[in-house]
Amino acid sequence: MNEKNIKVEFHSPLAELMARFLREKQTCGYKYERESYELLRLDRFLCGTGLKTAGLPRDIVDEWTAKQGHEKPGTQKLRAIRIRQFALFLRKQGMEAYMPEALRTPVNRMEFTPYIFRREEI
Repeated sequence: MNEKNIKVEFHSPLAELMARFLREKQTCGYKYERESYELLRLDRFLCGTGLKTAGLPRDIVDEWTAKQGHEKPGTQKLRAIRIRQFALFLRKQGMEAYMPEALRTPVNRMEFTPYIFRREEI
């Protein structure tokens, strides 16, 4: 395994599964650095919800993926994508895990009309 892999400690009821998920991603060649910190944030969030059993119930997933007032839609979408990946991993392990629907964020289109200078203007 790569020596640069991030070492994080999880504490929620899903701690062992989170560590396995992280190891699996890194073993497959993904750096999974930024994602590991987001997984750590999810772990802290789960501890704060009082989750007692291993699993991802819908109400907790919905709360985790809800858009925060200060964030852009793309940030929310990334959080939803990552929890979907983790939920899929949990399901493969035979665990109950709600998978949120893929969020659709609008494509940012920039309205730009180029201006071509005439020789006299240059």
